[in-house]
Amino acid sequence: MTTAYDASVRHAVYVERLKARAVRDVLELLEPLGDDIFTTIAKSDLENMTRREVQSLVARLNRLIRAGYEPVIEEIDEMLREFGFYEGGWNSDMLRRTGLVVDVGVASDADIWAAVTSNPFEGRFLRDWYRGLSEGTARRVREALIQGYADGVGAVELARQIRGTRANPGILATSARGAETMVRTAYNHTATEARRETYRQNPTIKYEQWVSVLDHRTTPICQSRDGNFYPVGEGPRPPAHPACRSTMVPVTNRNRARLENRQTYNGWLRAQSAATQDDILGPTKGRLYRKGDLTVDRFVNRAGEEYTLKQLRAKDAEAWEETYGDATVNEAIQEASK
Repeated sequence: MTTAYDASVRHAVYVERLKARAVRDVLELLEPLGDDIFTTIAKSDLENMTRREVQSLVARLNRLIRAGYEPVIEEIDEMLREFGFYEGGWNSDMLRRTGLVVDVGVASDADIWAAVTSNPFEGRFLRDWYRGLSEGTARRVREALIQGYADGVGAVELARQIRGTRANPGILATSARGAETMVRTAYNHTATEARRETYRQNPTIKYEQWVSVLDHRTTPICQSRDGNFYPVGEGPRPPAHPACRSTMVPVTNRNRARLENRQTYNGWLRAQSAATQDDILGPTKGRLYRKGDLTVDRFVNRAGEEYTLKQLRAKDAEAWEETYGDATVNEAIQEASK
């Protein structure tokens, strides 16, 4: 039987792919705003403006940026809601399928979303992260504009500097990286809150164990917490830092002894089937991994792999099919391919 640890680690790998897709979708939504900022600055008569006129241009850009981020924030909010609700269901399903809890309690969607929005992560509430996206971009554009005006940089040249190119990223690239970090961190936070609300509905789960991805990108703080046990609702929880990839697994009297001596990520991956290894690493790297030519710290997942929420649902269903032979897995996969 698949253990809660096995299921949780495999699911966490799949969620990383969901984050990658979410990031791409968000960055695509931000592209028109970058074009609008470029056009607004490039068409201005910056070199001949008075200071008052520059301030007026700054105010216009601020309004443009706030309006440009509105659909982006709405999209992130909707994605997190759907993901949080799915995570609540997945965790309840995992507890039932792995036999860790006999009579599984299910957290409501309302409780999960309330926890996501009312509990801070990395020192800010979700609404503050949303607000910070537009405010950060507005501040960077304002500072670049004022400095460029003071230095006598032409309007078109300044617009190019702000938007940037592939060879020379501009300040909008900083905003894009900030949006990516926010999305990845918020997904981890949402998963944590959905998990915690589920565990609260199941009082036999007394503790959670911290599980870190043990590779070359794992931060010292996550390395130090890997394997630690914390009472449900107490102690630190992911995300431990921006773009954190750590997760938690449920602990009861039935599985604590096993978890106290659990494998590292490398040991876990080594124990998985060849199909699972190939799914995570890709067929070529999977073969090299099984031959011993490469170790897991050289690669953690297949580069460029992205999942929609439908595809995540299908991959989770496929994982259960591998273990339990669920008859519904084909339906989930067909739905994800639409």
